[in-house]
Amino acid sequence: MIANLIFSILPTVFVVHLFVTEYLLYKKGIKLDGQSPINKYLFFGSKYAVVLIWTGMILEIWNISIPYSFDNTQFVKIIALAIWVLGFIFLYVGRFSLGNSFRIGVANEKTEFVAKGIYKISRNPMYLGLYLTFFGCMLYTLNVFYISISIVVLIIHHIITIAEEKQLHIIYGDAYKLYCIQVRRYL
Repeated sequence: MIANLIFSILPTVFVVHLFVTEYLLYKKGIKLDGQSPINKYLFFGSKYAVVLIWTGMILEIWNISIPYSFDNTQFVKIIALAIWVLGFIFLYVGRFSLGNSFRIGVANEKTEFVAKGIYKISRNPMYLGLYLTFFGCMLYTLNVFYISISIVVLIIHHIITIAEEKQLHIIYGDAYKLYCIQVRRYL
């Protein structure tokens, strides 16, 4: 029961934090929503699909399954939960390392270029974290629906990552080019 709460709180707190951050930055005159680097419907649709995937995982953790779930061993579920938690570690550390430079999409204004902390080992730790949460969900649920939507959303987010990096090359120039040489996209 306690473990279920902990695994459920990780995505819930992250989403609530995003809304609180948006409000606090808005009060400072900073808009959290940046420019969509790809088709805006695909971009924002994929962001909402993340919440759908996470909700599905939470339901499965509480033994609420939708059709087309397959049985899994306890060992595999433990591995899946470890991947799920690792994903949220990357998400939280990546998010907090960005401070006020965090945007959903490409910033409308030039923000601080962050290349320290977790950003020394990954250019996109938050996307890496997302992907890990998807893998954790797919492995834990073995549900055809969650696996399918996770794969589609993962592909869309990889396309978003590439598009955002192109914009960062334009915004930060040689500094970002050097950063890309030194630090891998994901790991």
